[in-house]
Amino acid sequence: MGESQARGRAEGLTWVAKESLVQNPVFVRQMALVLVIPLMVLGLIMLIVSWPPSGETLGMLLQVVGITGGILLALTLFVVFVVLGGRQQTRYTLNAKGIQAQAAGALKHMNLVKALLVLTGKPTYAGIGLITPGTQGWRVTWEEVRGADFDPQALKVTLHTRDEDDGAEPLTVLCNAENFAAVQQWIAGRGRG
Repeated sequence: MGESQARGRAEGLTWVAKESLVQNPVFVRQMALVLVIPLMVLGLIMLIVSWPPSGETLGMLLQVVGITGGILLALTLFVVFVVLGGRQQTRYTLNAKGIQAQAAGALKHMNLVKALLVLTGKPTYAGIGLITPGTQGWRVTWEEVRGADFDPQALKVTLHTRDEDDGAEPLTVLCNAENFAAVQQWIAGRGRG
C-alpha cells in the first residue's frame, strides 16, 4: 500500500509515506463525483435551455457534455499522474508529545497556490482558491490516543482518539517494512520509544 523512507532520531521518528492515489477508494470516489456532478449539471442546464428537446439538440447536448467530460478527465489524469506522480506523500513525525501527519511532496505547496489564486484579484481565480481544499494534516497528543490497531500486512496503524466520540474518523498512519516495528513500539509505549 505505502512506500516510505524513514529517518529515526533519539528523540523521535520521522518518515515520508507514499500512498497510491489510484488504490485509495476514497480518492477515486471523490474524483468520480468531481467529474460526474458538473457534467450532469451542464447537461441539465443545456436540456432546460433547449426545451423541448429534439433529436438534433440531444445529439449536440451529448457531444458538448462528452467533449467537456473528456477535457476534464484529461486534465485530472494529467494532475494525478504527471504532477503528483500517482501518489500522495505524507510526512509522519512521532515524538514524546504525540504524532503528527502533514502533506509532503507536491501537495505541500497547495496552501501557497490557494493564497496566490485569491490574491490575483480576479473573481474566477479567487473563487477557485477559496473553494479548493488545502492540505490537511493532523496532530494528536498521546493523551488523546485511546488505542491503536496494528496491521503488519498492510503496514498500517489505525489510531483511535477521543474525537471519535464526536463522530471523527480514526487516524491512519502508513509505515514501511523497515519502520513498522519501531512505529508499533513507539505507539504501544505512547512515545517512550
